[in-house]
Amino acid sequence: GYLDALAEYNLPADLNLVSPPSKGLWEPKVGEEVVSLFLDERGVAFDAVVGVSDGIAIGVMRALQARGIHIPNEVAVVGFDDIDSCTCVMPPLTTVSVQGYELGRHAVETLVTVLAGEEVPNQVDVPLPLIVRQSCGCISPNVAQAPAGPVAVAGELFEALTQAQQDH
Repeated sequence: GYLDALAEYNLPADLNLVSPPSKGLWEPKVGEEVVSLFLDERGVAFDAVVGVSDGIAIGVMRALQARGIHIPNEVAVVGFDDIDSCTCVMPPLTTVSVQGYELGRHAVETLVTVLAGEEVPNQVDVPLPLIVRQSCGCISPNVAQAPAGPVAVAGELFEALTQAQQDH
């Protein structure tokens, strides 16, 4: 994805920022090893990591935090899967939801179409929603849509209440 996005915008690729395939293991340990590879072996600086799975992204978060690197202020982290653990880590992991039900529905529809002797497209795109949480440093869409203005506390403006507390 990194290489495809750079190519689409005619930007140069830095292969030092691409980790080797994880050999099918999408566990936190792989993410921890990737951080060591980037920082210790390759000595590259980065400000974001996109994991091929939430497990790897969670391992990246653990390794960065063990080094005193703050997520998301210093490095943003995003995963892929939307596993339950995404909401159990601090900060909660931003991820892409796999939408297993939708993928399965499209697969069965395609199979039924093939069995009926009809042609099917070579590719079917299923939108996968981005689940914005805190690990990417993005503002939640709910927060961005919240009304702005003075905050009322028990009928008093927040500023007046704060000033009264400071006076005492």
